Amino acid sequence: MAGLFGLLDVGRSALLAEQLGTMVTSHNIANVNTDGYTRRNLVLSPGDPVEIRGKLIGSGVKEESIRSQRSKLIEQELLKNRADLGKDSARTSMLPYLESAIAPQEGGGIEDGLSNFFAAWQDLSAQPQSTAARGQVLTSGKVLASRISNVFNELADQRRAISKDVESLAGEINDLTAQIARLNPEVEKAKLSTGDPGDIRDQRDRLLNDLAGKIEIKTFEDDNGVVEVYTAGGRALVTQNHSAVMTVTPSASDPYGATIELAMDNGKKHDITDSLGGGEMAGLMSASTDISVYMDRLDDFAFQLTNRVNTIHSAGYGLDGTGGRNFFRAPPDPLNPGGAASAMSISPDVDGQTDNVAAATDPSSLPGDNRNALAMGALNDIETGEFSQIVGDIGLTISDAESDETFHQGTFDQTKAFRDSISGVSLEEEMVNMIKYQQAFAAAAKVIQTADELFDSLLSMKR
Repeated sequence: MAGLFGLLDVGRSALLAEQLGTMVTSHNIANVNTDGYTRRNLVLSPGDPVEIRGKLIGSGVKEESIRSQRSKLIEQELLKNRADLGKDSARTSMLPYLESAIAPQEGGGIEDGLSNFFAAWQDLSAQPQSTAARGQVLTSGKVLASRISNVFNELADQRRAISKDVESLAGEINDLTAQIARLNPEVEKAKLSTGDPGDIRDQRDRLLNDLAGKIEIKTFEDDNGVVEVYTAGGRALVTQNHSAVMTVTPSASDPYGATIELAMDNGKKHDITDSLGGGEMAGLMSASTDISVYMDRLDDFAFQLTNRVNTIHSAGYGLDGTGGRNFFRAPPDPLNPGGAASAMSISPDVDGQTDNVAAATDPSSLPGDNRNALAMGALNDIETGEFSQIVGDIGLTISDAESDETFHQGTFDQTKAFRDSISGVSLEEEMVNMIKYQQAFAAAAKVIQTADELFDSLLSMKR
């Protein structure tokens, strides 16, 4: 009798195990298109053997666990790749504003302004006594100064907008870290009770992936499944069920920049602006730095242009025989280019006063002396060459950024494909598993049927 009951137990354990395997497989199939889902496998082991008439006989099958198929090494690599791609994508998306401001494709920018300004001086050299030609010099000078000033201010506005984007992004990061901290106790509870947190852990992993796209992170998971999250610079974002708060404030040293700080429960803030590593936030800050570099170069260009034009102009004479006048307003700081672009404008010494335009080098040769106008026109090659260098360097900056994005997109796609080969759902494999469990279930049912028939045979012997 004990043997027949044992046979029933073997069949029963097999039925339950194959039924559970079918449920696990069905869950995998149902989530084949769920982003971040990790494939589950049912882990089975032989039941403990029992002794029957001096012999050890197996007692069926045991359901050890439902295990998620994942590689910690690949998951960590994917987080890093996502951060690299997030940085490059954010940076690349901002740089076209730089190009369109300094070198607009449709024309009407600084380059055209330079060309028109020096062309006006060339025209004046052909007719130095012409009021119309002098007026064109003043008009083109005003337009050039205005364009340089406006472009600088546009770039400054773009950096302010980026700082606002960074502030908004900090709020998103705070939301994500708070959710991860809230899930930590749930993951720990599930792991202690079932051995594998399953869907709860997948939910937390999706949050970690989203977070890595916004800021580079390093994660450390303990034996209970609790994850701690740190920035690339080692500052804690999540510990146990606590999350840090990120704040963004205007930079004390940069009028258009931002300072990013992190504080845990004790409230002490740590500046992480220069240690972001990767992620969208780092990309935005990098783009802001790129723009800042070209704002400085525009300041330097305006500083040199103003001083060169003023040096030649102040050495010449207007139709009234007076010299020593500046054509552009002098830069705010005669020794430092800072602020020269935004402050650039035509000098009140000549504004609206065509006779004060200095086309001559010798007051005794007025009104036909054109030598100062010729000297001014000769600046054209120098100034357009320097500005063309700025435009060319912007193109290289954008090209380099796009190349980095393309490289990291390829790396991310490759790592994700590797991750999917380990953790993703393959419908072909799941269909094979479904058939395997189905057939095993039918065989287990046959075992129980056989045991039942043996019971009937045994009972009929008693009648």
